[in-house]
Amino acid sequence: MLISHPYIKIQRKIMDNAQHLIETEEYLTLYYDSVESESDYFRLCDILDISFKSITTNSGFLYLHTTRGVFPFHTKSNPQNFIHTYKNLKEHGLG
Repeated sequence: MLISHPYIKIQRKIMDNAQHLIETEEYLTLYYDSVESESDYFRLCDILDISFKSITTNSGFLYLHTTRGVFPFHTKSNPQNFIHTYKNLKEHGLG
């Protein structure tokens, strides 16, 4: 593992005739050859880019641009270190 970054998974559930939002913190983890979320696996060679779009001062979306499409991850902290580590890994041809 090189670095990990937390993201928020939001589930909507109906309980007692009311909708409830349940937030769970999960982690996106960068390895030398892959990026893994709690529910998906991306080979590093299939990742074209990683970007971040801030939506408020406290949250935004980290996007994995892959050969399978774009995968958004809602995060409550800036993923600058995660993105920098990924770009450094790709730049040096390690991934």
